[in-house]
This record gives sequence, structure tokens and C-alpha cells, in this order.
Amino acid sequence: MDNKILLGKRLRELRLRKGLSQEKLAELAKIEPIVSEELFIKVQEILDGKKPQITGYNRNNPDFPLRQFLTCPNCNQPLTGGWSKGNAKEKFAYYHCYNKDCDCKLRVRADILNKIFPEYLKTIKPEQHLIELYQAVLKDVHKQNTKELSTHLECLNRKLSQTQERKDKLLDMYMDEKVSENDYRRKTEQLENDIRKIKAELIQTPPLEDDFNAYVDYACTVIANIDEMWLKGSLDLRQRIQRLIFPKGITYDLENFRTNGMANIFTKIGAFKAPYNEMVLPRGFEPLSHP
Repeated sequence: MDNKILLGKRLRELRLRKGLSQEKLAELAKIEPIVSEELFIKVQEILDGKKPQITGYNRNNPDFPLRQFLTCPNCNQPLTGGWSKGNAKEKFAYYHCYNKDCDCKLRVRADILNKIFPEYLKTIKPEQHLIELYQAVLKDVHKQNTKELSTHLECLNRKLSQTQERKDKLLDMYMDEKVSENDYRRKTEQLENDIRKIKAELIQTPPLEDDFNAYVDYACTVIANIDEMWLKGSLDLRQRIQRLIFPKGITYDLENFRTNGMANIFTKIGAFKAPYNEMVLPRGFEPLSHP
């Protein structure tokens, strides 16, 4: 395998650069390569003591969407997933704890857990009327913020336009010799400084978000159908939903799911269940204000 004649044309070209005779090249040209160049190089690397690259273990398997997301109720380590043969030599998918020091040795059928997890999502999903109330509050707060922001932007643009006009008029007066050169330079410097400040404030002011209501509608639709989306979604979508709702993962103890806290948005929607909530906005919804 280390005979470089096996490479064919490319190695014949290399030999040409090394000064082989025409007779030798003619002899080599008659020999067809037995293996491809790619295979030859791989074999040479192994013979030279270089280890071939091995593809890493794929954690993202559609049969185990909850792998590395569910945690062991005893040691709190993420569960892994794998296949195991039953008595009839039929393979079954399982989630299990791989911590050798854990006394729990949790082992749960993956098909069962994959079925009850969306059922659990359905139980924590906010009621539809609360989602609609939350949706309305978001839009109303955004409307108020947008109104204030729009007014603020209009004020800044008006000041910018007026200052620029004053600068142009000053130039006209200077050209008509109605102001001295010293006065013109001093006033121009002042106006240019004002223009720079106004432009800087415009840059620092957030732009108006025209698609906000569409984003809110989409987000609320996702929340209202979170269980169905997980059940029918791709592996990537399932994992995104899981991390969105439970950023710190979730524990299963063979009877119940236990959480370490849910996403902030679910907490805010839940706040609407409190008495007199229609009179006080939940924390985090305070309108913006501008000087």
C-alpha cells in the first residue's frame, strides 16, 4: 500500500517534477491506479501513526427528544437515551441515568415519556382567555410606548430641521455681509454642535417597531398550541420549545414532572389570575417614558 505508483496520474506528475527519465515516466503511464488517491492518503496517515478522525457521537436523535433535557430525580444529572433488547429480542428505546454513582438507576421507556410530556405541556398551558388578555395588554402597552416614542422622535427631527435652517440663514446673512466673520464662525460652531447632539440622540433612540403586533400574535399562538407544536414538530423545534419553557430543564420521578422554574412569559400570564389584576399591570409592563 505504500507504493506511490498506485496513485496514478498525480504521482506521475510529482515524479516529473523530481526529474524522472522519460522512459520511466512512459513505464509508469501504463500502470492504472488500483486505489483512489483519497484512500491511499488515508492509509498512509495510518501507517505514519496518525489516527483517523472519528465522527462524534450524535446526541440529537429524533427517538430521544428529551435526552440531556430531563434530569434524574436523585442525582440531578441529565438523562441519556439508548436502545435495549427485551425478552423477545425486540429493541426498546429508554431514557436512563448514566451516573454510575447514582443509587436511583432511573430507567423509563422513551415512547411512554415522549407521549406523556406533551400531555404535561397541555396542563401547564395558560387558559385561552388569559392568553388573549395578555395579548391585549402587550399591544396596549406597546401602543402607549409607541405613541410616546413617536412624539419624541418627531420633536427631535423638528429641532434638527429648525437648527439646520438657522445655520442656512446665518450663511445667507454672512454672504449678504449682515454679520461679521467672527460672529458667523462663532455662531456656526454653536449650531453645528447642537446638530451633532440632536443626531446623537436620534441614534440612541430606539426605532419604531412596526411588526410588534404580528410578533405578539405569533408568540401567543405558539403558547396556545404549545403541546400540539411539540407533538407534531421536528426534533429541532421540540428541543427549542423545551428550552424555551424550561430553561433549567425538568425532572421526572416516574410519577410527576418537577420543574426548576418556567419561562418568564408563563409567569407573567399567570399573574393575570391575581385579584384586581385589571387595575395594575404585572411587573415588567411599565410604560416607557422620555424626557
